[in-house]
Amino acid sequence: MDMYGGSPAHFHVEGMLGTRRHTEYRLDLWNYYYRSILAFGVAAKAFGDEELFNQIDEFAIEFERDANKNYTPKKAKPR
Repeated sequence: MDMYGGSPAHFHVEGMLGTRRHTEYRLDLWNYYYRSILAFGVAAKAFGDEELFNQIDEFAIEFERDANKNYTPKKAKPR
């Protein structure tokens, strides 16, 4: 319903540049890229391509760092 408004009220199906939601979604765009990277990692793991999975995992960690985020769980230290 964020795309419904105006006078007279109607659906803005061509977008709403400059609205409060535009900035919010632009700032969250990195999240769509990040989830895509993770999806490729899951697919590589499902197909048994461990080398590709490791490459994607390292890339995801770099992507997190570049986005100033940290979602990678800490690995347990060996006892």
